[in-house]
Amino acid sequence: MRSFVTAVLPSAGAVLMLGTQLAQAAGYEPAQIDVGAGLGLVPQIAIKNGFDDNTANQSSNEIDSWFTVIKPRLTLEGGGDISHLAVTYELADGRYHSSDEDDFTDHKFITELHHEFTSKHRVDLDYRFSRVHEERGTGISEGQGESLTEVAEKDIHRADLVYGIGAAQARFNFDINVNYEDLAYRNYEQLTQYSDYDTIGGGATVYYRLGPDSSLLLDAQYAERSYDLLPPSGLSRDSSDQQLRLGFRWQATGVSAGTFKLGYAERDYDDAQRSDFSGLTWSLGAEWAPKTYSTFYIESGRRAKDPDTLGDYVRETTAQIRWEHGWTERFTTLASIAYQDEEYTGIERDDDALTGEIGARYHWRRWLNTDLSYQYIDQDSTFDALTYDKNIYWLTVTASL
Repeated sequence: MRSFVTAVLPSAGAVLMLGTQLAQAAGYEPAQIDVGAGLGLVPQIAIKNGFDDNTANQSSNEIDSWFTVIKPRLTLEGGGDISHLAVTYELADGRYHSSDEDDFTDHKFITELHHEFTSKHRVDLDYRFSRVHEERGTGISEGQGESLTEVAEKDIHRADLVYGIGAAQARFNFDINVNYEDLAYRNYEQLTQYSDYDTIGGGATVYYRLGPDSSLLLDAQYAERSYDLLPPSGLSRDSSDQQLRLGFRWQATGVSAGTFKLGYAERDYDDAQRSDFSGLTWSLGAEWAPKTYSTFYIESGRRAKDPDTLGDYVRETTAQIRWEHGWTERFTTLASIAYQDEEYTGIERDDDALTGEIGARYHWRRWLNTDLSYQYIDQDSTFDALTYDKNIYWLTVTASL
């Protein structure tokens, strides 16, 4: 069974791109170019052509357009089980043929390092830089997509360090983690300047081994977020988060795998005039393969997060189920449905988003796949300007050496 990879549940107006991720299909095996010193270079490219009937995510006067996204990717990797390194660069250039305002150019740079000092001590370091866009009418521009002449852009730096202690078959294992994130918008300064922030956090997870493929866990995390500028309201958005969760992790080879965490979380704002959060939090990520050629992925979670625009905090609840079925060695279908509920504090607002998707993938060669997909997004909100629906159709060709 493949290891479980967390998919992103849709934020308001976000697009799930199932079937378009590079190296996703079973049997798709990009070849390496040997560049010496034990390193291999893996080039890949995906070209997506599609149609979006509401590019600015508007409640009325929708704008539609055909689009093309070209996504080359290079990965330099080397090493083995004890120590390995992977450095990836990915470019995504999107052009909307009837709506130049929605054009974008995204960049992602990822460095992943794993090293085992001994059988009981190991370290994982992950650094990611993303220069990405927000679709018009989502994120910082929600409800006003038509007024934007270009997409909002932001830079995100994210670093995660995990130090693991304990042998693989030991009764107890420990992970100690620290992380840092910096977000800064690059345009629309009057609109975005109060949304730039830094977050630093850390915590620990204790695993108690029940058997060869299962463990109980206790997870404690803490984070502090600081915003660069005080908003015009004079109310600081700086906050601290604490959470303590019990959980269960399992790996039944060939059948199922997953992690479930349930616990208590608090979000405290520095400004006493903002509403604090305390309550239940959970996360679930699991996969189940009743047949080797058919896999179900289930995800759910609840958390408190900062709003993109107005309000104190958002109580977010998400759920998603995805099914991938291989009818033959070459032909696979995909179907998913995702639900998201966002309850705002500080303002009277409640959003519900439902996203459904179906798709088909044909595996032509070891180095070549084709994906055909359709997605429907329906968002309801107590704010009429934030209520919309949209349909997206696309065809993707993914190739490598």
